[in-house]
Amino acid sequence: MRILTITLLLTSVFITSNAYSLPATTKGGHVACISKDWYSDMVNFVASGDRDSFDSYIKMKRCVVVKKGLRVTVTDPPGMFGGTAGFIFKGQKFWTGREALSYGD
Repeated sequence: MRILTITLLLTSVFITSNAYSLPATTKGGHVACISKDWYSDMVNFVASGDRDSFDSYIKMKRCVVVKKGLRVTVTDPPGMFGGTAGFIFKGQKFWTGREALSYGD
């Protein structure tokens, strides 16, 4: 019974942990935001040519333009058809487009 309890506890820990974490490297020149919604806003700003709103999000530090070569941990991969990926850099969660990251480096 004791072995079964320990096995169930360990299984629970592994299932609730993020099994999709993987290393990646930033390609540089892409936008990353600290909120998935803010990243979506930035995509819309670019699509509509709204440079003032884009600059405002950068100035307010909601989003940053990522440098090339930063090692990050992807916590929310974009999946087969998704376009947005979540990653952690120096303890901060960011959201960016799948094309901003080079996976498995």
